Amino acid sequence: MTTDDYIAAIEDPVRREMVTQLREVIRANIDPRFEEGIQYRCIGWYVPHAIYPAGYHCDPKEPVPFMGIANSKGHVSLHAFCLYVDDAVTSWFETEHKARTGKLDMGKSCVRYKKPEQMSLELIGELMKKISLDEFLAHYTASIPPSKKK
Repeated sequence: MTTDDYIAAIEDPVRREMVTQLREVIRANIDPRFEEGIQYRCIGWYVPHAIYPAGYHCDPKEPVPFMGIANSKGHVSLHAFCLYVDDAVTSWFETEHKARTGKLDMGKSCVRYKKPEQMSLELIGELMKKISLDEFLAHYTASIPPSKKK
């Protein structure tokens, strides 16, 4: 399955448009060395094995995830793995999201959107520009538990 196939399979036109908009803003602003594809049954951007051969410490066969978009049961979710590795960026994102939309439905790094007006596409674009692949990998490798490091 390709990312285009994933989007085409979304039956709800509002959800399909939400996923499309999120994908477009991420693609326009993300460090181009991240790769786009299907990862964990959603659209994902990740560090290719060619750049980081060790892969994701939880499953080295998988590339290190950075960002994902999923059409979930009751919402569209933005899986911002990049927020796991930098508390300052997480704090900035939470504060800005609430200021711009008035609401934030978020777990550790999963932002849930039930309606298009809950999304701040501009903010998501800014988030993509805040973290380069090199910065992400530096934070990521520093956060890997010693028992998982190769």
